[in-house]
Amino acid sequence: MGIEIGLIALILLVTAQGVLLYWVWRQQLRLRIQLAQCLSATGTDVPTSMLVVMIGRLERRLEGIERHLERHGAHMPVPPASAQTYALAQQLAREGVGVEELILRCGLSRDEAELVRRMHSAV
Repeated sequence: MGIEIGLIALILLVTAQGVLLYWVWRQQLRLRIQLAQCLSATGTDVPTSMLVVMIGRLERRLEGIERHLERHGAHMPVPPASAQTYALAQQLAREGVGVEELILRCGLSRDEAELVRRMHSAV
């Protein structure tokens, strides 16, 4: 009789552990699903309020830069022309394009455009 009671107690204990493990597994599964939903909802979306704040900051910064440039009369430096720009200007000069067009299309200064035109024009 004692062995039978021990065996019944052991079966009850194993059953209780199985139920508990199943419950923990279900909780973990539910939490994983919730986490995946939260991560997919927040993915790359930026809240509108954050965008509005950043745009406001950028506008104020640009206004400050514009005021500084107006006060000091500073001009933005013109980056030097690249080798590709000069190659394009030479090709255009060979095709007979004028100085103004070289300035507009290639971003050259007037002196550079005149020099390229004199050196590479077909005429």
